[in-house]
Amino acid sequence: MVNASPTISNCEIKDVVYGIYAFQSSNPKILNTTFVNTQYTPVAMSISADPTFSGNIFTNVAWRALGIIGENLGFSGTIRKRDVAGFANITYVLLEDVTVNSGTEVTVDPGVVIKMNNSGFFINGGFRAKGTVAGGMVVFTSLKDDNVGNPQDSNGDGSSTAPAKGDWKTIQYQGTSNDGFALLDSCTIQYGGNYGSNFGNVTYVDAGGVFSNSLSTDSYQYGLSCDGGSQPTITGVDIRNSRLDPIAMSLKADPIFTNITFAANRSNGIKILEGSLSSNARLRKRSVAGFPNIAYIVEYLTVGQNAILTIDPGVIIKFPAGYYQRYITVEGGLKAEGSAAQHITFTSLNDDYAGDTNNDGNTATPSRGDWYTIAFTPTSNDTANVLRNCDILYGGQNGSWDPSYKDYGMVQVNSSHVVIDSCYFQQSAKTAIGVYGSADPIITNCQISNVELMPVSMSMFSNPVFANNLALNVGYMALGIVPETYAVNATIPMRNFGGYTNITYMLMTGAYSIVPTVNSGTTITVPAGVVFKYWPIGAGGNRFQVNGSLVVAGTPGSPVVFTDPRDDAYGNPMDSNGDGFLTVPEIVSCPGISFADVSDDSLSSIKYAMIRYFDTGISLQQASPAIEHCTFVRNNWGVLLNGVSSPSLDSCAFVDLEYAPMLISLVSYPRSTPGNTIAGSTYRGIGVVDETLAQDITLQKRNFAGITNIPYAFDHYTVGTGAVMTVQPGVILKFRPGGWLSVKKGLMALGGNHPDSTIVFTDLHDDYYGGDTNADSSDTNPDVQYGYSNWNGLVFEGEALDPLCQMDHTVVRYATYYWSSTASGIRVNNASPTIMHSVLSKNKVGLSIIGSSNPIIQYSDIYENWEFGVNYPSPVFSVDARWNWWGSNTGPTHSSNPAGSGDDISSGINYTPYLTTGSGNPIAGDVSLNGRVQAFDASLILKYSVNPHGVDSLSARQIQVGDVSGNGGPDTVAVTPYDASLVLQYVVGLVGAFPVEVNRIAHPDALKDQPYAVEKQVSASLTLGSSAAKRGVRVTIPMEIADVSGVASIQAIVRFDPDVLTVDNVAPSGIGTGLNFTSFIDKGEIRLAFAGDRILETGGRLAELSFQVSEEVRGKVSTPVTITHVLANEQNLTARAVGGTIDVTGKPESFALFQNYPNPFNPTTTISFQVPDDRSRIRVVIFNLLGQQVRTLEDGVRDAGVHKMVWDGRNDAGVAQPSGVYLCQLRSGSFVQTRKLTMMK
Repeated sequence: MVNASPTISNCEIKDVVYGIYAFQSSNPKILNTTFVNTQYTPVAMSISADPTFSGNIFTNVAWRALGIIGENLGFSGTIRKRDVAGFANITYVLLEDVTVNSGTEVTVDPGVVIKMNNSGFFINGGFRAKGTVAGGMVVFTSLKDDNVGNPQDSNGDGSSTAPAKGDWKTIQYQGTSNDGFALLDSCTIQYGGNYGSNFGNVTYVDAGGVFSNSLSTDSYQYGLSCDGGSQPTITGVDIRNSRLDPIAMSLKADPIFTNITFAANRSNGIKILEGSLSSNARLRKRSVAGFPNIAYIVEYLTVGQNAILTIDPGVIIKFPAGYYQRYITVEGGLKAEGSAAQHITFTSLNDDYAGDTNNDGNTATPSRGDWYTIAFTPTSNDTANVLRNCDILYGGQNGSWDPSYKDYGMVQVNSSHVVIDSCYFQQSAKTAIGVYGSADPIITNCQISNVELMPVSMSMFSNPVFANNLALNVGYMALGIVPETYAVNATIPMRNFGGYTNITYMLMTGAYSIVPTVNSGTTITVPAGVVFKYWPIGAGGNRFQVNGSLVVAGTPGSPVVFTDPRDDAYGNPMDSNGDGFLTVPEIVSCPGISFADVSDDSLSSIKYAMIRYFDTGISLQQASPAIEHCTFVRNNWGVLLNGVSSPSLDSCAFVDLEYAPMLISLVSYPRSTPGNTIAGSTYRGIGVVDETLAQDITLQKRNFAGITNIPYAFDHYTVGTGAVMTVQPGVILKFRPGGWLSVKKGLMALGGNHPDSTIVFTDLHDDYYGGDTNADSSDTNPDVQYGYSNWNGLVFEGEALDPLCQMDHTVVRYATYYWSSTASGIRVNNASPTIMHSVLSKNKVGLSIIGSSNPIIQYSDIYENWEFGVNYPSPVFSVDARWNWWGSNTGPTHSSNPAGSGDDISSGINYTPYLTTGSGNPIAGDVSLNGRVQAFDASLILKYSVNPHGVDSLSARQIQVGDVSGNGGPDTVAVTPYDASLVLQYVVGLVGAFPVEVNRIAHPDALKDQPYAVEKQVSASLTLGSSAAKRGVRVTIPMEIADVSGVASIQAIVRFDPDVLTVDNVAPSGIGTGLNFTSFIDKGEIRLAFAGDRILETGGRLAELSFQVSEEVRGKVSTPVTITHVLANEQNLTARAVGGTIDVTGKPESFALFQNYPNPFNPTTTISFQVPDDRSRIRVVIFNLLGQQVRTLEDGVRDAGVHKMVWDGRNDAGVAQPSGVYLCQLRSGSFVQTRKLTMMK
């Protein structure tokens, strides 16, 4: 019925949805009627209906209650207590949502119980529900609630269902509601707050009213929600058991709270509802539920472009912890200005500061990264943004996992401006502050502590202002620089932060290969003194990428440094990760600087850079910058030259590298290499990139870092099917463990019969040729049994073209790699190279022949190979191996040669005739005992002359044949460099017999037509130069020869003080480069030997001796370097030798502060001081005459030496100081010294 009022009596209404439906203003009389089997309530009625009930009976009805029809209610009405069907004050069920229209008023009488069926009241008019002591509380609850109402089991299901949070929606006062007719007093409201639209049990949306003396309990969301601009008065309300927060409110709402109590809610805070704030709002302190300054809970908040959020002093904002980001994004303005007494706090919900807001006792504790950030975006209101006297804690959670790290910082400033003053940042999971893009925040008087990484992460060319900030207990005391592409010409700025002048930069690189990149067409300049350390530690993607041009402008006293975060030798502070000596730097698998092929060679230069702990210090990919005066320390490799790269590499130092100073493609080499030095564990060799050669090249003899004919260090190299490698005479190729050279087209290795023209293929550990290339002295030895760490040999593959595969006057040694079954000096696989006048010795197999190979090997020495000299397991040809010496006068070991005792050979080898002259019947000069006199014999003599008792010692028989001068005497006198010179003269045909042969022949006239060398009277004087050096540096002095006459060889012994000097390198120089040379270094002694194949025609420089000065020298020391023995040919000329001295400036004797200069000054002056010991903690401070600290110039660690700094007449805040007398104080431990400074303007 609609607006009708019939009388219904003595009826039976059966099997229906509703028995009677009284809509709108219907007022029927329902008398003595029986309702049977209704689907819902027997009667459904509008609030505005007023039926009369008497004598009715409910039988088997679903819901024993009166139903309230869901509708847009346009008529006022009262929900009154009614007695129906024997139920006094029968329960009501709200069947569906009721919207009370504007102008309509609803009153709920005391004692009424309304149960909700997933429904709610939405009020645009008036709604009053007031309980009384006499009439009882008004109750709003779930239909499933069997604890209230009459009957209590209103839905008639016994205990099958139970009430739950969120069973119904809400009582919501909306924007047009009548605040004067909005009252909830003495009510119990429970099990509402259904999910959606920020519902509480009671909700206000831009509305007012009174909510008093009531209980709100078991809400699915909030006990009370105040959305929009709501301003209700909430008094005497008990809020319990909310699944979320007891109160939620909009930033624009301003409810009044008095006498509120909380119990068993998820939190004890006020949840902020906004996801986005679109107009100005103010957040003030509130006292609620016994919390005098209740915390606000924020999950996601965006302050829109047209809005400014003002936060009052003392306000506390907490962010829920969890995986999902919790943040405030400022697109408009944020004014958070606390006071010195009342800081504004942004922290984790788990932080119990100002109360146990998350209501869990001590179960959860706050952690770094519990929440994300306060982010100022480029559209934010620069004039409004301020954070002053704020405490920001436990944030810094990874945001969007930005690979450029621009999601780091508990406060992020993105191309915007904000004043951050007097704030405390603590416990960040990443950095405290992020400054990105063109941001220009002013960050002053802040304290940053206990952050995981750096105090600040920033774009390199952002423009922050830092003043009077302090950072304590941070992961890295440095400014983190996020990886970006630099597209505008610029100079890297030097910044001061936290009391550190020119603080270290931490390059944050590596994630997804996003790295700092200089864009094509752009020039970036790095000024002297900048220190870069690379984070994260050990990341393989780290590097400074150059696609344009990079100018590193260091100076001798102030290099630019690129290094590892754990490196405590550089930076300010030097111990950037603040762990003392707990961690040590390690080499990371990345380059320090990487130049791409598109980089601008003409503009790029790296000068006076210190590059440490990288895989390669500088990597070049078809790039050729200028690299000058750089120091490479403890990298794997110094410079990598890939593709066609030809940089200048001048005056650089390569110190304690794991491998070699260079790693090159064979189509690359520096265009210039003067003045380079090698020290420590660095290989004395040039590393070669693993590659497949695709074009013809000639492998040249190179002189590098004072090393004549420096060896090449190969690993795995392939000469491709389109390339021929031609090896110049004299080149030495060494191979790392397991390495090999595979030839698929051509290898032309045609050496000569002079010692410097033999081409050598050997193992890296072989110090006999090319010296101690791997710089380990005698720690490794290729003769070790089984050759676990030796190389694998040369391989000629089936694709190789036989006429292009020739080897002559070569040496192939130590191919014994244990883990390879095919290790051989030379292995031919269906290939047929020609091998002449070569030495195959100490290999697993000298020559392995596979398949249809048919090589030629003649006039070669094949001896001391482990398994076979030549092995042809499945012969298909008879290999021509005639006129070889097999290590024995009896020929090779084979069943066809029963007396043979030389190297084993397999079948299929034509070995006759073989050479028989050898160790059993040696000839003069044949020191190798292979039956022939060769330049190799001269090299054996030279090595013996400087190291007679070491690995280069000779047997008695070898000494006998080596003394070709015939001077006799003790072994070390009998065999001298002069014997080596005579052998060389014999090899090149200048002499046809040795003096020893003339002396022993009964009729020497038989040799009258043979030229021979007879020792003549000689003359020479040997001189060492002098020099000066500082401690810890490299110093080089020359060795000169003058007044020469008749000299063909020189032997000398040089002595020095090993406590002051350590030999770094000994190399021939000047006329010495034309002689055969070797040296041996012992403690405090260098033994040198030179031999030529001709008489020296003039004097000049023979060699350069390079020393490393000890770091521990103290004071000024003049240390002598003396020549204690000289043989010219075999005449002792020691009396004519003149030594030198090296004047060393060591560590200062004590601390000292020197007088500033100039003094008086205006406005700058230079202050110098000295430090006696490395890693001394020092502090240099300027005070005024009142004793007030004006400026901290230095507070950190310094190494021993004299240091300088400039005071610009300003205080720590950058303010210029007035004229007057100031005090400069140097303090270190118990040492204190003060000087007066006078500023006159």
